[in-house]
Amino acid sequence: MSGELNAVWSKAKPKRSKLRITLSRIADIVYYLGVILFVVILAVQGVQCIIRYFQFPSYTSTKIVDQSEADFPAVTVCPDGANNNYNLDALRKNGFDSGRSYYQILTEYGFVGNDSQKNPRDTFLEVTWDLWEILEYLRFHLEQPTPEGETVVTISKENYQRDNFHERRKRTFGRCYTILPEMAIRKLGVFKMEIKYRSQMKQYIHRFNQYLNSNGRMGHKIYPNEIVQNQINYVDVTMIPRVDEDNNPTCSSKSFDHCMNEVLEYHMLKEAGCMAPWVMNDSNICTELDKALIAYDVAYRRVTNQFNDCLQPCNFFLVNVGAKNFQVDESLNGSSLQVYYFSRQVMVNTEYYLYPFLSLAAEIGGYVGLLLGISFLQGTRLFVEWMKAKAREQHLADRMTPTTEIDQLHGMKF
Repeated sequence: MSGELNAVWSKAKPKRSKLRITLSRIADIVYYLGVILFVVILAVQGVQCIIRYFQFPSYTSTKIVDQSEADFPAVTVCPDGANNNYNLDALRKNGFDSGRSYYQILTEYGFVGNDSQKNPRDTFLEVTWDLWEILEYLRFHLEQPTPEGETVVTISKENYQRDNFHERRKRTFGRCYTILPEMAIRKLGVFKMEIKYRSQMKQYIHRFNQYLNSNGRMGHKIYPNEIVQNQINYVDVTMIPRVDEDNNPTCSSKSFDHCMNEVLEYHMLKEAGCMAPWVMNDSNICTELDKALIAYDVAYRRVTNQFNDCLQPCNFFLVNVGAKNFQVDESLNGSSLQVYYFSRQVMVNTEYYLYPFLSLAAEIGGYVGLLLGISFLQGTRLFVEWMKAKAREQHLADRMTPTTEIDQLHGMKF
């Protein structure tokens, strides 16, 4: 009986072995096909992730913040009018009959005037207006009191501080002045600003250091004997610096006004060897008529950035000058009063990358873990196991190596 069973067993055993081998091979094929499929899926998804990353998608975050947490708009004021933009009495004293005859170089005097020994810088300062020749006072109404307990801060010639005023220059206006309350005032919240002028003025509202970036911005005028009230709302916009198809940056976070002054200086010095007085560096104003005309032409052609010498700012304001109240008051005797009201809340729009590098790494890492079962934890564990194996091998090698003379004698063969 046992012999018959052994015979049956011997016949059945090879069949089961063949079945086992077949199933094992099928399992291997399925495994490797699965690995190949998962690797292909991983490659396709990885390429799509990389393409999406290099498209640099972005989104804009919008939030409403307190005025003290956002940048405050600057107001640049310029003397305006054919007989008011330059000091007419000083012009005539220096041989010019109007501001136009000076800034368009319509006389043989160039930028010097009728005294050929005079420094053209001194001539420019004479024929243009000083700050307190066009302003009577500047007054801030604050949300919170100062350390001295004041909620109204008035700045005049007597208590003048440079931190609130910044000189700017432009051909048709001579000297303009940018008003930006110092940080200590801005932190207290400015809800109203009064500017008392001595004559006709033109005003521009913009982000600080962006006065020369006209970009379609229209200045608004205020005439003698007028009282004008305006509500100012603005959006603080910050864009991501990008590059175009030719790998050129599309915007800049640097000062636009500083850039334009550098560009004008460079081209004036390159073409004329000297400069017109409408740049902040007035140490080398042209004294010869032919060179003055060249410098004037450079300023005329380039000051509005028509050659794209300077990149548009990545940070700027969208300003809305709304709700105008207006009245004429003859008791002002030729002066004027501009009143701006500022909202306590400011909208801030900031552009961010929607798919930064960390998101790219996280998504590809997720696919690797999902499809191939590989993770940093697993890699760390394999590294630790490898280090332990090396340590065991070294331990066995140390045990086999004689460490004393007796051990060495024991290891000798006689």
